[in-house]
Amino acid sequence: MRDCNYAYHRKGIDKLYDDKVAAKKAMYEALNKLSPIIQQRPNNVNVQNFLYGKFLEFKNVLSDSDVKEKTDFVNLLKKLDSGNSSRYAEIMN
Repeated sequence: MRDCNYAYHRKGIDKLYDDKVAAKKAMYEALNKLSPIIQQRPNNVNVQNFLYGKFLEFKNVLSDSDVKEKTDFVNLLKKLDSGNSSRYAEIMN
């Protein structure tokens, strides 16, 4: 969880101004680090809180992305936090 948090913010959010494409890729890779946690403990409260708090950030960052990139992010988010699948579907709009 700590690795994800660091990579997401330091390599993703902090780099958005300089290189959006690389920053979004780093954000995706950071979020993907949560997959093993979810496999071991589905509905992990820490992961859910992290993702719930970042929803608007995801939506804003991905607003100018192409459909494939949005789809990849949404599928990953749905896999990590299936309880909020309908919220993540809003990112596609």
